[in-house]
Amino acid sequence: VLFYNDRSKTKSVILGILKNGNISDLKPVNIEGFSYTVTNTCAFDSLVHLICSSYVDSTQYSTYIDQEISHDFFELVSSASRDGINAQTYRKRVVILGKIMCTLRTR
Repeated sequence: VLFYNDRSKTKSVILGILKNGNISDLKPVNIEGFSYTVTNTCAFDSLVHLICSSYVDSTQYSTYIDQEISHDFFELVSSASRDGINAQTYRKRVVILGKIMCTLRTR
């Protein structure tokens, strides 16, 4: 959250910031013995934030997303909105992007 108005009388959900893959302090993600580093994730991260914002703003939308939890992307949105951005969020991002694009594996 870049700005939080503590004087507001409305309830606000605070969403974490999903760091871009280009940020140097992000460690590689290890999955099944392979180390993955993703870069240029701006578009994907923006989409995640957009859908997370809709998720927390609309109960109908969050209900729909939770019903479609079998889709990796919706599971990422649901858990990031509920639990915040954590190591599992970055792991799920790598899994989703790996399914979409060809990846290079390094040991």
